[in-house]
Amino acid sequence: PLRNFRELQTKFPSFRMISPSFGGNTSDVEFEMLTGMSNAFLPPGGVPYEHYLNKATPSIPQILRDSGYRTIAIHPYHDWFWNRRNVYPKLGFEEFVSLNDFSSSQQRGWFISDEALVDKIIDTVNNAGRPFFIHAVSMQNHGEYDPRRYAPDEVEVRSELPEKLRLALQTYVTGLKDSDQQLARLLQYMESRSEPIITLFCGDHLPSFGPDLALYRESGAVQSDPGNVSLEESFRLASVPCLLWANKNGIL
Repeated sequence: PLRNFRELQTKFPSFRMISPSFGGNTSDVEFEMLTGMSNAFLPPGGVPYEHYLNKATPSIPQILRDSGYRTIAIHPYHDWFWNRRNVYPKLGFEEFVSLNDFSSSQQRGWFISDEALVDKIIDTVNNAGRPFFIHAVSMQNHGEYDPRRYAPDEVEVRSELPEKLRLALQTYVTGLKDSDQQLARLLQYMESRSEPIITLFCGDHLPSFGPDLALYRESGAVQSDPGNVSLEESFRLASVPCLLWANKNGIL
């Protein structure tokens, strides 16, 4: 399902990121990536976007905005979710393109499709007017991974997993394939631009696939007793792939 991503990994720098989250709480990952600060020093249950970001905060978008860049956040979901509509301006974003701006866009499963997201990114770049920084967060393949969510156009997964888990994995893998195809389309467009462009593409966290890591246990990826996940397995569950891409030689 990640054919394009795997091919790009052979040509461009790739690495794995240790995410501060698992199965949800995307905003915690955004906070670390945009500010360089860690959630590790917060009390249990502390959410930066909801509890702490109440004033201008040093961040990548703020640095770039001060340097003349147009800074835009794009996320095809409700602007109130994770308090983004209040937080993004404090992180230096001058514009937030949210679900209201996707009113006539195509859905795939439950949410706005990755195809529509890429369309919006391309349109935003075309109208940027000056150097730009875009922080785009996909919504299409967000959990829960209910069976037949993308039916009938689904990747078939054959395995000896319990049927409910097999169908959940099939839903997830179908969404991965869609994301991979749209990544290739986005980079094909970026390659046509005359200005130098750097793109970072990564997952924010792994999916939980239900309570107690059921799919991970059934597949053998996690073998520790429930409630006693080993340190090695914890790192594995926190590890997500990332790719750096550029449309010009010599800038990475």
